[in-house]
Amino acid sequence: TAIEYLKKALELSPDNIQILNNLGATHLAVFNTKEAEKYYDRAYQLDSDLAITNYNIGIFNHVLKRDIEAIPFLEKAYENDPSVSYLE
Repeated sequence: TAIEYLKKALELSPDNIQILNNLGATHLAVFNTKEAEKYYDRAYQLDSDLAITNYNIGIFNHVLKRDIEAIPFLEKAYENDPSVSYLE
């Protein structure tokens, strides 16, 4: 599965934020929110200013109907990179 391949990739590059975000998104897609949050949190710890990570955490919170918690992450994503297409 995609999760298995991403986990293998993460073993080779444990601080790869792109892989961590992809693992978070893949787990969220199958409603495994605990695992999604774990990977998003790890990506955020590595770079709390990265727009895609903030966006993903914002969407994660929105999916869980925690919109008030989502707003600061979405705002930070836009502030750090207003040109990204996923925010337009």
